[in-house]
Amino acid sequence: MDFLKEALNALPSVAGSPMAFVGYIATIASWIWAVTRNQRIKILLERIKDIPESDRAETIRNEMGVILPSNINPEEWIRSRKHQYFLIAFIVFSITVLSIVAISINSTSLAWDEFNEPLKENGWQEIIKLYRDTPPDIEDKITYDEAKARAFVAETKGDFYQAIALAESALRKKPSDYILKSKVSEYFVAVGDYDEAHKAKVTAINALKNELMVFKRFANEAAVLYMELGNVNERRKKSELALYAYEQAEFYAIESENKRVLDDIASKRAVINESDHGIEVAKKSYLRAVANFGNYSEKTATKANNLALAYQRSGDYRLAETQFKIVINILENLKLNDSIKLAMSYVNIAALYEVQGNFEMADIYYQKMLSIFGPSENKIAFNVFYNAMLESIKQGKKSRADDNYKRASKFLNLLPINTETNRDRLDLEKKKKNIDDLINELKF
Repeated sequence: MDFLKEALNALPSVAGSPMAFVGYIATIASWIWAVTRNQRIKILLERIKDIPESDRAETIRNEMGVILPSNINPEEWIRSRKHQYFLIAFIVFSITVLSIVAISINSTSLAWDEFNEPLKENGWQEIIKLYRDTPPDIEDKITYDEAKARAFVAETKGDFYQAIALAESALRKKPSDYILKSKVSEYFVAVGDYDEAHKAKVTAINALKNELMVFKRFANEAAVLYMELGNVNERRKKSELALYAYEQAEFYAIESENKRVLDDIASKRAVINESDHGIEVAKKSYLRAVANFGNYSEKTATKANNLALAYQRSGDYRLAETQFKIVINILENLKLNDSIKLAMSYVNIAALYEVQGNFEMADIYYQKMLSIFGPSENKIAFNVFYNAMLESIKQGKKSRADDNYKRASKFLNLLPINTETNRDRLDLEKKKKNIDDLINELKF
């Protein structure tokens, strides 16, 4: 099948071959001869019935120049000749096709031999650079499909430099193939050239943006490409660029409901943030959001919150507090329909005060949170005070642990009874019974 495909792809160049021209003429001539002879046979067959039986053999001899054998009647002979003429034409046609296939395969082989000629002195790695600057004229004889197919074959053999050279040759014929451009990026990753991989992935994304497709499909493709771009930037040790790519991937993954990409992004962010607390990365991301969306936008608030959490993880509570207040200020001024986002910003700063032992300020923001929460947020309120209780136990603050236990218990009792709430109730009571012992253990 590969040979046949290559042969068909090479037909334009075969058309100029003298042997192919002869084949074309022979095929046309044979079909014209078969059609005209068949037309005469058809007319003869229609009229033979009107001719006396004793005169039919003589009529065929006069019309067709053939003496009939004595063992065959005229009607049978006419029908057999009708099939014979087309059989001869078909044989000529088949010979022509086989000849053209042979010529095209030979032409294709010669074209690829010429394309690969610089390999004798350079090798595929150098050919890539050489052909980028000055693509060889021989590329005109090589089709896009053929170059792409050979690239995939090289990939399966593990010859990634050859795969790159062939794929780029195909892309010079069809620059809009974002999937193949993305493949080139993967080939560069395989050979350890991450900067080139980054360039190829960016060009793939740009090519995708020019494609006409329904938005959900576009969003799904973009989510995957941006996710892969983030992976490449991580290999380049470019954490900021990686997180930016993941942000784009997250946006498109949400739009296309691509859960796999969303799960991958969550784990990637955790790794990056754990490696350097994410402070520098989060700071640059926040400043970029301010520049792009202004001081008062939901996106800016999200980036400011990420920076606050990064400061909190690093133990810089002063800067974390300042940043959380910026988030609150943005959300309070936006007057969002979804007030839960504002409530959760109160939760974040309250938890920060809880960690520092500033319970008075923590309670102020807990009250702000509760002023927004309704019955549907009782589960969130339970979780907030349950976590606050655990922090109080960790700090050895019995009185504070009791207060947070009571508040957690209050909201748990407002929830419907089911397997989950029963499990939470058992866990809460276990913590209540052991609060004094846990605190005493922490003191010593």
